Amino acid sequence: PLLRTGPRGSGEFREIEWDEALTIATERLSAIRRTDPKKLAFFTGRDQSQSLTGWWASKFGTPNFAAHGGFCSVNMAAGGLYTIGGSFWEFGEPDWDNTRYFMLFGVAEDHDSNPIKIGLGKLKARGAKVVSINPCRTGYNAIADDWIGIRPGTDGLFVLALVHDLLKAGRVDLDYLLRYTNATVLVVQEPGAADDGLFVRDADGNPLAWDRVAKHPVNAADPEAKPALTGGYDVGGRHCVPVFQLIADRYLDDSYSPDAVAARCGVGADTIRRIAAELAHVAFEQT
Repeated sequence: PLLRTGPRGSGEFREIEWDEALTIATERLSAIRRTDPKKLAFFTGRDQSQSLTGWWASKFGTPNFAAHGGFCSVNMAAGGLYTIGGSFWEFGEPDWDNTRYFMLFGVAEDHDSNPIKIGLGKLKARGAKVVSINPCRTGYNAIADDWIGIRPGTDGLFVLALVHDLLKAGRVDLDYLLRYTNATVLVVQEPGAADDGLFVRDADGNPLAWDRVAKHPVNAADPEAKPALTGGYDVGGRHCVPVFQLIADRYLDDSYSPDAVAARCGVGADTIRRIAAELAHVAFEQT
């Protein structure tokens, strides 16, 4: 460790031992914690250690911590975890060797990595279709087979319009939802009640689903259960519905149709419908 011995910017330092460095840091941090812990703010690099730094910050008493990955690649990592059960940030999720339809949303190609470039090269060589959703047609977007010049900030609305069309067409992988998601978990629908909108749980805190064969609530994680994805059920005098029912009720609404969102997204309704149809064709007809 180096300890600055001159004015800031002077470049004057001397080497110190780790014990001295830790003592200095501890004394300074202790003073902050005794007065107002929230005065401490710190920023780290990637989020691989976020679970540790977040725990440390909460014990110190400050909410003011962040990391570069929190607004860069955590979304990709989360998607990878939910999709394939693991993640190596933005480099590890795509199945470069088997993917037939690849969508890029807002990728900032000016600072991305070689693994993405190599992967896209594999896709193009195999003839897979690359679709880019980005206001700018530069970098990766320039080599896309289909560039969708979306209005900034409306990516989510565009995706929900795709969800609308896929739900409407019945092109949804129900087996995947049953096995890997919480789509079957029951949600209380009692406006005004303290638990309205919360999961239904048993005495041990386990989320419950409705077994469509046994006709009663069961542990949602029970591999032997036959959980319902839709419908409404009475559980302990409360009206409850599965998560998937709430999703269907909301996103099948006409306000999420391609025609309704086209003007806000800057993408034609026919284009949105075409992308949804292409996704469905690849997922259900080519696999």
